[in-house]
Amino acid sequence: MGQNLPGTKPKRPESGKKISRTKSSISYHRENSSVNIEPRKVTLRDIKQILPTCLILLITLLITLTVIPYAFSNVIKQMQAVDKLEEFYRQQEEAAKANATLAESDSAGIESTEGLTNLTETGTGD
Repeated sequence: MGQNLPGTKPKRPESGKKISRTKSSISYHRENSSVNIEPRKVTLRDIKQILPTCLILLITLLITLTVIPYAFSNVIKQMQAVDKLEEFYRQQEEAAKANATLAESDSAGIESTEGLTNLTETGTGD
């Protein structure tokens, strides 16, 4: 009977005590536990334990601040070039609108001066 069959869990050695975990015993142990609720002081041992985590964090930040901008520098340059190109196109459109407005005012001015020449040539407005 001491042997385990294949595919079965090994049996726990039997002891004289049987551990009973009832709700009342768990709450009793929680109430009477030796956990200090008071905050304790930071010791050199605590600092030594957290030092590797801080080192990894600093290295990660260093990589983030140096490698990522370098990797995306071409993309940033392309975006700046697109902004300059859009500004150039906007200026071209504004210049074209200004030229069209100027051309319209010039053609209206030419038409009004033609009417004046007709008046001066005939001497009357008819």
